[in-house]
Amino acid sequence: MYEIETAYNGKALKAIARTARKTIRKRWDIISKIIGCIALVFAFLITALYLIWDELEFDLNNIIILIGGIFILVSMIWQDDFNAWIGKARTYQAGATAKQIFQDDKYIIISPGVTGEWAYNTIKIFAETKDYFVFILDKNHGQIMDKAGFQKGSPDEFRDFIINKTGLEVKYIK
Repeated sequence: MYEIETAYNGKALKAIARTARKTIRKRWDIISKIIGCIALVFAFLITALYLIWDELEFDLNNIIILIGGIFILVSMIWQDDFNAWIGKARTYQAGATAKQIFQDDKYIIISPGVTGEWAYNTIKIFAETKDYFVFILDKNHGQIMDKAGFQKGSPDEFRDFIINKTGLEVKYIK
């Protein structure tokens, strides 16, 4: 049996968002980056044309296009932070700590006001970062275990335990 305590803070939620983006949402991530880059190029080209040519007037529409381009750029750079922020607003109180108990047939997560039980076959992707283990359940749901939060068992033993229970390979996320 394994027991882990994990603080669902910004760092943990960002790790879930990053893992989802690099695994289950990988295809959408590539498509959105291509579309974002195309929109970004058009926004900056239109803005540059209006700034270079004297005959064209730089007006409110051009400012809106430029701001839109900057917004796209910022959202592409800080995508995981935005997703973590949204996840924090939708799920846990700021700094809430969850206790995770892993048994032979199921695992239990106890957090403020909520207790849930899951079978190991609900885990679609098992990933590992430098500081966390991450379970991706579907494209919108994930669970995280802090490697520093082990109260019973060790991270190395836990990794082998989850591999045996799920039959999944570990995906290492940088």
